[in-house]
Amino acid sequence: MYIYKEQSLSTRTEEQPLSTRTEEQPLSTRTEEQSLSTRTEEQPLSSRIEEQSLSTRTEDQSLRTRTEEQSLSTGTEEQSLSTRPEEQPLSTRTEDQSLSTRTEEQSLSTSTEEQSLSTRTEQQSLSTRTEEQSLSTRTEEQSLSTGTEEQSLSTRTE
Repeated sequence: MYIYKEQSLSTRTEEQPLSTRTEEQPLSTRTEEQSLSTRTEEQPLSSRIEEQSLSTRTEDQSLRTRTEEQSLSTGTEEQSLSTRPEEQPLSTRTEDQSLSTRTEEQSLSTSTEEQSLSTRTEQQSLSTRTEEQSLSTRTEEQSLSTGTEEQSLSTRTE
């Protein structure tokens, strides 16, 4: 019985691995410090990507405002045609319309010269759209002019 107690005491001292645990702890703290250093290096990259996306958003908005201004200019032309009196001859109406379209084409050419080479291709596609819209408005104006001619003929016969 007395020998068994001595053996239990010796096994208890061997089972305590406190010294190895204290040596493993500084290794874990070193790995945590390394992960923090890599995180701080990755953060400026994410902020650069956000700044680039903001610059592209401002360019997209400027293109949208230009297209809205063009649509407003075409709307005012159509309203001016409706408010013109019927007593004016047809020849003066066609001359005024040709002058208004010329000024619009000149303003588009100056805007393309001021912009950079990268945006010129985008503006060319927009200019083709405005040309197609101007053609559609011309066909509508011609149909209106033919209608007024028919009305003037009917009043003359009466």
